[in-house]
Amino acid sequence: EEDELDDDDDDTTEGSDSAPSMQQLKQTTKQLIHRYYDPLPRQGKCAIGTICGFAASRLSLGVANRAFRLAGATWVLSETMHASGFCDEDKCVPEEARPWIGILREKLVRQSARVRRIARRIWDQDRIREIAQRDEVVAGGFAAGAFVGFVV
Repeated sequence: EEDELDDDDDDTTEGSDSAPSMQQLKQTTKQLIHRYYDPLPRQGKCAIGTICGFAASRLSLGVANRAFRLAGATWVLSETMHASGFCDEDKCVPEEARPWIGILREKLVRQSARVRRIARRIWDQDRIREIAQRDEVVAGGFAAGAFVGFVV
């Protein structure tokens, strides 16, 4: 039986010193999960799914909340400073630092695209459907826990 831990094998880079230890960590974790998870009754698997769903939803909400608050506060601050004339690019940014603005913008766009690609790989609907069909009880528990986590 395959599980979702096998899908992340391409995260390690060849030639890296940490690759063997990361692979060993994945294998050890997989063995521990199977040792303790497989003998559980359906109710236990559902409870684990519920706890994981709740924790994942609360974690994602916390990170998203902080990211949106930081982005919003930065935008309001920059717009206020620009509208007041306190910090125009001509006044605030020294001539020798202006090329860095374009470079930073380009890096930000590249990193945003990278995050989007990673998220699409992780949240692939076919992959999620395959995992959910493998263990419906855990999937149902995860969905219920995530719902409670998002609502609470």
